Amino acid sequence: MKGVNFKSLPEFFIKEKSGIKNNTVRKDDGGDRFEKLKEIDLSQEILFLRITNSETGEYFERIIRDVSVYGKLFILTW
Repeated sequence: MKGVNFKSLPEFFIKEKSGIKNNTVRKDDGGDRFEKLKEIDLSQEILFLRITNSETGEYFERIIRDVSVYGKLFILTW
């Protein structure tokens, strides 16, 4: 199974982990994880998202349900 990793600031991490905020917006930095996001067919494959608290190292994982792209911004929804 494929996966992508991102770090999150503590104030966002709490909301994301709890489910209050079930998405994250990221700017394409040209890295491999964005290539995975561009190539994945979510109707055929499962892609995991790991979000890590940038201060504590705590993390959670979710299955990405949707990837929307607006210019260089990626909206990942779980």
